[in-house]
Amino acid sequence: MLKKTTIATGVNSTTASTAVTLSTSPNLPGTTALILVEQFTNPTMTAVVEGSDDNSTWSALVSPGATNITSGATPAYSKMTEVTLPKYVRVNCAAYTDGTVDAYIINGN
Repeated sequence: MLKKTTIATGVNSTTASTAVTLSTSPNLPGTTALILVEQFTNPTMTAVVEGSDDNSTWSALVSPGATNITSGATPAYSKMTEVTLPKYVRVNCAAYTDGTVDAYIINGN
């Protein structure tokens, strides 16, 4: 059975979401999981899922790159990537014009 854990939903500005601490099974630091990034409502942004072991120094776990989609599809963009989980994760929008981004961890429980 897979478990879907929310990292952030509805991120819609040039800001970083609140960090999520990964400390319970199945999302323990060092385990392998999938990160799902979905962008909605004509996304024009650069959204990155970042990870940190100390909640201070952040690096990209999933970096879809700049997105500029005006298709109106829901979601307009979706990407799933396998990563090794750190202790903390968050979504950071480095550039933003329109749309929202959601991110989740998908892992077995």
